[in-house]
Amino acid sequence: QNASGVNAFAVYRTSASENMAQVNTAGVYNNTFTYTLPPQSVTTFNQILSSPPANGTYKIINKNSGLAMDLIAGNEANLAPINQWAPASNDANQDWMLAPLSNGNYGIISGLTAMGAAIQGGSKSNGTQLVDWPYTTTDSSLQFKLISEGSGWYEIQNVNSGLVLDDNANGTSNGTTIVQWTPSGANN
Repeated sequence: QNASGVNAFAVYRTSASENMAQVNTAGVYNNTFTYTLPPQSVTTFNQILSSPPANGTYKIINKNSGLAMDLIAGNEANLAPINQWAPASNDANQDWMLAPLSNGNYGIISGLTAMGAAIQGGSKSNGTQLVDWPYTTTDSSLQFKLISEGSGWYEIQNVNSGLVLDDNANGTSNGTTIVQWTPSGANN
């Protein structure tokens, strides 16, 4: 999502065989998008604006695995790893508050510790673990962009690194680490 709220474009094409047919959606990553145009066609890109999620407490579920973002075993220490685990009702390990910031980004605050989800050490490298860390609104490794994918799903992008949260190696089992990775549009 860029500063004007655009996170995707609906792609419509008119050609000899299509009359203004919607053919795809082009996602916006790092304020850019790429789309290959076929010859002898007219292509229209309509902006899709996202509305931010409501303030509140959420279970953050991975679309690929169906597992929830979790402070494993209720670990309340600084640098406690945030992994994924089967969703459970009344489990504060899996409760996360979305804290909107004045710049349009969000802090993700643990309902258990009141600390923030952060990329360990402020790293900008693929594969760096998501951890629990004392929350501050000025540390960009604790700030995230929520990029709507529609139907209530969001890609979560770290502001500091530009990388997105990812279940490591497409893991679908309890305890799989949550890391940051280059955006690919995949469900993990």
